[in-house]
Amino acid sequence: MKPIPHLTLIAAGLIALAPHLPAAVLVDYTFTSLNGNPTTTDPHATATGLTKGAGVQLTYGTPTWNAPGGGGAAAIGNSGVTTEAGAISGNDYVEFTLTAGLGYEMDLSSLTFNFARNNSSAPNQIFVRSSIDSFGSNLYTSSFPSTIPNYNSANISLSAGSFQNLTGSVTFRIYAYHGSGSTSLGSPLYLDNLTLNGITAPVVIPEPGSLALGGLGLLILAVRPRGRRRLA
Repeated sequence: MKPIPHLTLIAAGLIALAPHLPAAVLVDYTFTSLNGNPTTTDPHATATGLTKGAGVQLTYGTPTWNAPGGGGAAAIGNSGVTTEAGAISGNDYVEFTLTAGLGYEMDLSSLTFNFARNNSSAPNQIFVRSSIDSFGSNLYTSSFPSTIPNYNSANISLSAGSFQNLTGSVTFRIYAYHGSGSTSLGSPLYLDNLTLNGITAPVVIPEPGSLALGGLGLLILAVRPRGRRRLA
């Protein structure tokens, strides 16, 4: 008997049905180099540096308080915007983009980061959106009255199907608003340990012959008699 053709494709299909591998770091930003460049990036993806919208100021430094990861942090300055709608229309965000490498797909699992206010005049409202729905809805919101040395931890689940099997780019925006400082960067929101978790995997493309074989099998199942007819 000849072996069934395209066993490799069948094996790949069985692997796809197995549980996903444990999530790893796809990209993170620890700001230890006092800039917005990614610290770690998955070898099968590329990432941009942290950039800002027109409505905020952005710098990097070493806070006088004990940052969660030690070393530097991103300082986001914003004052005068008091509503979420105003933050959206004013482009009061920082963002980064991750792109899958050629021939690879990304399955995202979570987005995590630490944040704290430098003082009582710093922004105390944040929310997070993504390009998956054209930045149309919030993935996370937080209102936090406390100031440094206290910090908050965000852990955003990305297990929804819309964040799986991504072969292009995805962008995340963190909006910061409701600051009252007259000098924005004198009363910043500190952002640290920004990490996107998930896995990358090769994209499996069925061979034309395998697709034909699979279609033939479905056709046979469709026309096969379901049982013998009883004789009268």
